[in-house]
Amino acid sequence: MTKPQFAVIECERLKKQYHWCSLAEFLPDSKTVVGFINCQVDQPFLIALWDAESGKKLKVIDDIPYSPSSHVWVSPDRRAMAIATSKISVVNEDFLKTGDRVQYKTTGKTYIVDTATLKIRATLPYPVSEAAFSGDGELMAVRDADDKIVRIINLQTNRELAALKACNDASMLAFRHDPAELWIVQDDVVCTWNHHTGKVQKGAKVPGSNHAISPDGRNLVFCCGKYKQYSPVVVDTTSWKSRKINFFGEVRHCSLSPDAIKLAIAADNTLVIWDLVEDCVWLKWKKPHYIGISHATFSPDGQRIACTMNGYVCIFDFRAGAKNHAIEHPKPKAGELQCLRMVGPDDRMDRVDGYLEPLNPLPVICPECKQVDLDYVHSPYVLGKKVESPVDFAPAVAGNLLVRESMKRVLEIAAPESCKFYPTIHRKTKQPTAWWLAVPQHTQTTSEPSANKCQKCGEPHNWNDVMEATANPISKFEVFKAYNSWGPNSHDERNLYFSVRLESLLKKLGLRGMVRSIDCKNVPTPEDLAWVEEKFRLLKQADSKSAGAGKSDTAKDWFKDYLKKNAKKKPVVHDFTAVEKKHGVKLPESYKEFIATVGTKTFKDIDDEEGFCAHVLPPKKLEFEDCCEQGEDEEATFKGVMFATTDHGDAFYFDVCRKAADYEVRKHDHEIGSYEPYAKNFAECIKRFAGA
Repeated sequence: MTKPQFAVIECERLKKQYHWCSLAEFLPDSKTVVGFINCQVDQPFLIALWDAESGKKLKVIDDIPYSPSSHVWVSPDRRAMAIATSKISVVNEDFLKTGDRVQYKTTGKTYIVDTATLKIRATLPYPVSEAAFSGDGELMAVRDADDKIVRIINLQTNRELAALKACNDASMLAFRHDPAELWIVQDDVVCTWNHHTGKVQKGAKVPGSNHAISPDGRNLVFCCGKYKQYSPVVVDTTSWKSRKINFFGEVRHCSLSPDAIKLAIAADNTLVIWDLVEDCVWLKWKKPHYIGISHATFSPDGQRIACTMNGYVCIFDFRAGAKNHAIEHPKPKAGELQCLRMVGPDDRMDRVDGYLEPLNPLPVICPECKQVDLDYVHSPYVLGKKVESPVDFAPAVAGNLLVRESMKRVLEIAAPESCKFYPTIHRKTKQPTAWWLAVPQHTQTTSEPSANKCQKCGEPHNWNDVMEATANPISKFEVFKAYNSWGPNSHDERNLYFSVRLESLLKKLGLRGMVRSIDCKNVPTPEDLAWVEEKFRLLKQADSKSAGAGKSDTAKDWFKDYLKKNAKKKPVVHDFTAVEKKHGVKLPESYKEFIATVGTKTFKDIDDEEGFCAHVLPPKKLEFEDCCEQGEDEEATFKGVMFATTDHGDAFYFDVCRKAADYEVRKHDHEIGSYEPYAKNFAECIKRFAGA
């Protein structure tokens, strides 16, 4: 099969406000792309138009009132679209006192917009959760967001023609060739409703999600599978025969080409185009920092595909002679540096239970807006969970960071006077920890203030993030934090930034912890790399001068003592050799010694989290798999051995790719799909499980 030639056009980004494009569609001429954009809380819902060849912004419409949740459906002929804005609120706010079940109410409206003029031509006084247009564009089917009712609306008169009551949650609506008949996918079954006669007939089963239908209505697509491993299924609606596509991944969206020959699959960080005739991959595309592909749709002529990636719009142009077009970022001047926003896990060592309010309360400096002093530092600085984490640096409250001695030394030599360091103690034991609080000594404004400001202190209630500035700013400093704040607790968070060259130095040194945000695309220049080599030599010289006798391995000593105290009288014999030979992996000696001496064991309330139990597995139940990790550059895989499970979906793995005397242990957070370093080895892991 001939390798396809194509160009990638990045569409111009909107300025002055943070925005996130939820989906993009082509207009009937295939020359224009329309995007539907959710903005910050005090900004309106936006519709933007781009030229599909150059990516230039043509027009922005802000007539649609903003809402926290907006959904869009486009008619088959792309001449009309429905935009549902909704807000979910709690009806019985006293449910905590009364013990009643929470009751919700959805409010909002649905707007029918003409794509040629972008003018609202009709308004429904309620929000909808699903919608579909008839082929001639005269009818529209909607399902109320609250009521379980499917309604047929005449768009010429804006009158309701029919209603189907007591309809379960509908995952898709679609008109057949006969506009009198509507397909409704509910409870994994395709039902046909003749809204003229009122009859409903059940049809084929289509279990799964992401239901989509081809423009001619002859092919239906849905995805089935389990967590992060979905496979598209294409159904011929004339015979209801289905075939499964031999692709597995975290499928976000699927769409068929107008001729139903190709299938576009948005699979998280990869765009896949599947040739349905040859039944094989026609194109598989991914690029560093271009992740979060959430939507992919063909143009009416089938020559282009519009994608939303990282909340922005990109166009893949397969026409002969198409040229790439990339967004130009501001370039640093003399004495300035490219910088990156650094991010880390949501659960922090200096927050209550890792997620809630700060363990070290920040004083309120404005009684009116409750603004807190983000520059205040408690002494001693208290830490709670995760202090055993083996990483070198981690995020802290207010744009600060927590560093071990390894990272502290780098900052002191490579970026002197960039941070001030404070010792930390453990919340329960009050004993010193191995972590230092590093407070950046420089701040820089990376966002624009909203118009809504506090009347007493003058500080803005919100900040409108400008993506280019908040992700890839230019600065004079190696390390700084944003002046502008955000966060759930009186805006107690700030963004943290490193220079690109400092990030490159940390990679060369092998230090781990925080990574660049997915929005950051800057790469080191030759001058940056020369600086990295210079600082690398200085650090190596400093290491050689301070080299001394190594410290004893306290975890290893503790582990030996633990085995003695918890040894079973009649240990179970396991065939470790057979398991190792079968999978070609050498199991850690500490794990084998633990299983042979103590056996399988459940540890309760690990990391001081009530109900968090870890079950250490026997050799026969170990799982050997390639673990997909979302790194700072692109998706990476490592060979993992799952040796412990939890009751809520998390798991613990040996990272057998890292060459060491004992494998590092990683914790898999099933909610965000990350594999976070948990312990240096199995002995330290058990020590942490036991709360010692």
